[in-house]
Amino acid sequence: MRFVILILAVSVMCVSGAALAQQRPGRDACKEDVEKFCKDVQPGQGRLGKCLHEHEAELSEECKAAVAKAREHAQRMRERAQAIIEACRDDMKKFCEGVQPGHGRIVHCLKQNQAGLSEGCRNAMEQERRL
Repeated sequence: MRFVILILAVSVMCVSGAALAQQRPGRDACKEDVEKFCKDVQPGQGRLGKCLHEHEAELSEECKAAVAKAREHAQRMRERAQAIIEACRDDMKKFCEGVQPGHGRIVHCLKQNQAGLSEGCRNAMEQERRL
C-alpha cells in the first residue's frame, strides 16, 4: 500500500521543479539555457529538468529564478498531495485496492466512489478542487 500512496503522490500532483521550468512561462526563461546546456537531451521523463539541475550553477539568473519558482510550486503540490493521501488512506484501501496506480486512476477511483468516502477524504478532495 505504501507503493500505491507514493505513486499517488507522484502521479497526481507532483511535478519536478526543474521540469516545471520547461513549461510556460519558465520555458521562455530557460530556453537559451536548454539550448546551451541540454541541446542533445531528449525531452521527457524529467531528462531536461535533470540536465538543468546538473548545470544549475551555470544557468542564467532568469532561468534560475524560474526553476526556483517551479520548485516552490512543486513543493506546494507535494504538500497538497500528502494531505489528500493522509485523509484518504483508508478510503483508498477500501475502494481502490485493485486499481493500478498512475495516470490519475486512483484519484478517478476515489471520485467514482465519492458518495462512500469518509468525511475527511471528501473534505480534502473538495478543498483541492477549490484551489
